[in-house]
Parts: sequence; C-alpha cells; structure tokens
Amino acid sequence: MTRKRANGLALVTGASSGIGAATAVELAQRGFRVLAGVRNLADADPLVATCDGIEPILLDITNADHIQSLKLRLGLEPLGLSVLVNNAGVLSVGPVELIADQRWEEVVGVNITGTIAVTRAAIPAIVRAKGRIVNVSSPTGRLALPMFGPYSVSKFALEALNDTLRRELRGAGVRVICVTPGMIITPIFDKGISEGQDVWDAHVEIPEMQDRYGRLASSALKAGDEARTVGKPPAAAAALIARAVTTRYPRSRYRMGFENHMANVLPRIIPDRLLDVLLEKVATADFEVPEPEIDLADLSRLTAATAE
Repeated sequence: MTRKRANGLALVTGASSGIGAATAVELAQRGFRVLAGVRNLADADPLVATCDGIEPILLDITNADHIQSLKLRLGLEPLGLSVLVNNAGVLSVGPVELIADQRWEEVVGVNITGTIAVTRAAIPAIVRAKGRIVNVSSPTGRLALPMFGPYSVSKFALEALNDTLRRELRGAGVRVICVTPGMIITPIFDKGISEGQDVWDAHVEIPEMQDRYGRLASSALKAGDEARTVGKPPAAAAALIARAVTTRYPRSRYRMGFENHMANVLPRIIPDRLLDVLLEKVATADFEVPEPEIDLADLSRLTAATAE
C-alpha cells in the first residue's frame, strides 16, 4: 500500500547527479515539492527542465552558512518538511596508510559530518510534519572492504546515526529509514577512482608499498572502474527511496541487490578471520566466486527478521 503525501515538501541532498537527481525527479513526479540541494545552482538546470515541482537550493552540506540558510528556510514552512533524503556522498579509494589527511577529512566531512549538520537543521521541520528521514547507505556500511576505508568508515557511522535517530525520534512520530541501493551506475565513482589511481601511481614503484598493497590496490581500482558501467541505473535507487517515503508503514531498512544481502548476512554467520581470508581471496581474484545457489527470496526471508 502506497500513498502520495500531497503537497508535502521533500529535501534531497546531493541532487546534481546520480541517485540524488533521479530521486528529486521521482519525488516531484509523485506530487512532492522538492528542494534539490546542489553545490552549484547551474547543475540543477536539467532537473528543473525535466519536471515541475523542483526548486534548486544552494547546499554544500559542509558549508556552515548554507546549513544556517537551510534552517531559516525550513523554519518558514508552516507544514514542515515531509521528507529528508540524505544522499550526498563522496568516495575515496586506496589504502588507509596512503590516503591523505585532507581527503580523509573531505570524505568523512561530506558522508557523515555534513549529513549530521543537515539533519540537525531539518529536525524541527520534520517533527512538525511528522515526516521521514531517509539515509542512503552502502553495502560497505555493513561489510568493510579493503581499499575503501574512508567510505566504509563514514557509511558505518551513517548506519549508527540512522539507528540513533530512529530510536530518538520515534516518539515524535518521525520515521527514520536506511536505504541501501547496492551497485548503481553513478558519477560518485569517477572522482574516487581517478584520485585513487593518482595515489597508487605515486607509490607503485616503492617495493614496500607494492608488497603490502599491490594486489589489493590493482583489484580495487579495477572493480571501481567497472562499477562506472556495471550496475542498475540511478532511477532504480530512486524508486526504492520513493517506496520508503510513500509506503504507509515503512520498514526500517530497504536493500537492493544480492551484494547487499551478502554484506548483511556474511558478518553474522562467518567468523571474522575466515571472512578476512574470503574477502582477500575475492579482492585479489585468487578464485572466482560461484553463482549463488540460494534462492534470493529465501535469502530475503532470512534477513527480514533483522530488517524489521
């Protein structure tokens, strides 16, 4: 059962491209007024041309002035904010040891610190509307992968933020939902893979670094490059997010894709050290992972108990 939240106001962060842009369009087509948060207003021109109901707002979620302007704007909405979609995110690829301090700060700053700032600014308006908060996570927020340290760290933190908010705001009538789309073709990979390649190129000739990280780095960069073209379109993720915000009685978590089910189940059923060996073998292509024999419907039922 789904229903439109007529004339409700939705805010989508990171709406200039990928999942954010697709979500802004999807929600606008479903009758929401959408504030599309972008770092450059010109980036939102294609969105405005696509459909009515989308208003671009300047929103770099790491910019304190932008956050304050957002808080003031939402304070003027008498009906409050029906939906907040925390989508903005960045990716960095490389060993924990070699990723620069500044890049660590940027990834964590956007993926978690900025998300917290937006959410805190929006909470009063969301409470007025008894609305919903959707946090867009990743399989690496449940299963940390080598060479994706900053992204995994920030997404694990986002999962904790999601659980904390859900438990704090349930008494106020606010639903907090974690949506994990899985493998989506999105521009988030472009900069992350390019920077990761630059970092590795600067260290690849150092024997110590090659011995320590060579196979893992090559595999991670290859996987990230393939992710640019392999996966589902952003519209698939947008449809899942729209389902979470329009379903009358939403679940606390929505996941899409086999990799998401595996990321949720494997840490629960495989001891850490064995899982470490398995992930290393997969990452370094020592063997090919066989096609799953388990029925995905059975796996979904297996994980349903923990997904509420």
